[in-house]
Amino acid sequence: KFELAFSNAGIAPIYYDWPTRIYLFDENGDILTTYSLEMDLRKVLPGELHQVEFLVPVDKLENGTYKIGIAIIDPITAQPAVKLAMQNIRQDMIQEIGSFEVDWAIDALTNTAASIFQGK
Repeated sequence: KFELAFSNAGIAPIYYDWPTRIYLFDENGDILTTYSLEMDLRKVLPGELHQVEFLVPVDKLENGTYKIGIAIIDPITAQPAVKLAMQNIRQDMIQEIGSFEVDWAIDALTNTAASIFQGK
């Protein structure tokens, strides 16, 4: 489970309820899959901190480093369409927000797997 905390640094909210998507990238930056993010962008008001949680199933991922991105989707084109005022933006308008590592090294005593998330 991941939790994002962000704010609207502008002077007005977004006036339309455009969809938001989470992207999962492999080590090469290729999109593996996307997930809908349930949030109403009209409620992200300037000067207020907004938090949202989402799940990224990792049980089918191989060992390696993965990146997570976010984008606001134009409902007409179904493509990322809003440039966010952040670093790490890709040319396809998807904002990279962090990375995590999957390491399925099994501990013989506890039979657990480990993963690490590093935000940007």
